[in-house]
Amino acid sequence: MANYTLKVRRYQPESGEGAYWEEFDVDLDPSLSVLDGLLQAKDRDDGSLSVRCSCRAAICGSCGMKINGQSGLGCKTQVGEAQSHANKMASASGPKVDGAAPGRGSEGASQSDLCDRAGAEETARKRFSGD
Repeated sequence: MANYTLKVRRYQPESGEGAYWEEFDVDLDPSLSVLDGLLQAKDRDDGSLSVRCSCRAAICGSCGMKINGQSGLGCKTQVGEAQSHANKMASASGPKVDGAAPGRGSEGASQSDLCDRAGAEETARKRFSGD
């Protein structure tokens, strides 16, 4: 197991303030996903952290997010891979996760939901193709 620091962009609309970055330390095997890291942070550190996920098998697209500035699936991106990319980008403290994927708006960073399988494929196509 290795220690990673996830930098998560958060937004609390009721506070009246803008989005901000918060750091969470997680202990994970490098082959586990960024989504696993976020779920560990939610479980151990901050229950108010919200994450969209459903299938956890890179099928539905509900865990789509920006990881180190690039759109991707949290369940498919390995945390060790994300850390390597962050190091190449000279981001000293670890992978950056922005829950507001394209087409989802800023509410994606603060709300949680589960998508149904029937509409999941269409939802994923729209999110990543920009339709």
